[in-house]
Amino acid sequence: MYKLLPIIGTLVNSTLLLSEKTRGGELTTEDKDFNRAICSTRAAIENTSQRIK
Repeated sequence: MYKLLPIIGTLVNSTLLLSEKTRGGELTTEDKDFNRAICSTRAAIENTSQRIK
Protein backbone atom coordinates (compact mmCIF):
# COMPACT_ATOMS: atom_id res chain seq x y z
CA MET A 1 0.00 0.00 0.00
CA TYR A 2 2.50 2.65 1.12
CA LYS A 3 6.19 2.52 0.42
CA LEU A 4 8.52 2.70 3.37
CA LEU A 5 9.95 6.19 3.57
CA PRO A 6 13.71 6.19 3.14
CA ILE A 7 15.42 8.38 5.70
CA ILE A 8 17.37 10.69 3.38
CA GLY A 9 15.97 14.04 4.52
CA THR A 10 17.04 16.31 7.31
CA LEU A 11 16.29 15.14 10.83
CA VAL A 12 15.89 17.92 13.39
CA ASN A 13 14.69 16.92 16.87
CA SER A 14 13.35 13.65 15.40
CA THR A 15 11.34 15.54 12.77
CA LEU A 16 11.74 14.89 9.05
CA LEU A 17 11.80 18.18 7.12
CA LEU A 18 10.67 18.79 3.56
CA SER A 19 13.21 19.91 0.97
CA GLU A 20 12.89 23.60 0.14
CA LYS A 21 13.82 25.33 -3.07
CA THR A 22 16.42 28.05 -3.05
CA ARG A 23 15.47 31.63 -3.87
CA GLY A 24 14.90 31.80 -7.61
CA GLY A 25 15.64 28.09 -7.99
CA GLU A 26 13.67 24.93 -8.56
CA LEU A 27 13.49 21.63 -6.73
CA THR A 28 15.09 18.63 -8.35
CA THR A 29 12.95 15.65 -9.32
CA GLU A 30 14.45 13.70 -6.41
CA ASP A 31 13.47 16.47 -3.96
CA LYS A 32 9.93 16.61 -5.37
CA ASP A 33 9.57 12.82 -5.05
CA PHE A 34 10.92 12.95 -1.49
CA ASN A 35 8.49 15.72 -0.50
CA ARG A 36 5.61 13.82 -2.12
CA ALA A 37 6.49 10.68 -0.13
CA ILE A 38 6.59 12.63 3.14
CA CYS A 39 3.27 14.37 2.42
CA SER A 40 1.45 11.19 1.43
CA THR A 41 2.70 9.43 4.56
CA ARG A 42 1.70 12.41 6.71
CA ALA A 43 -1.77 12.48 5.13
CA ALA A 44 -2.30 8.78 5.86
CA ILE A 45 -1.27 9.27 9.49
CA GLU A 46 -3.47 12.35 9.94
CA ASN A 47 -6.49 10.63 8.35
CA THR A 48 -6.08 7.64 10.65
CA SER A 49 -5.73 9.94 13.65
CA GLN A 50 -8.94 11.78 12.74
CA ARG A 51 -10.88 8.53 12.35
CA ILE A 52 -9.80 7.43 15.83
CA LYS A 53 -10.93 10.73 17.36
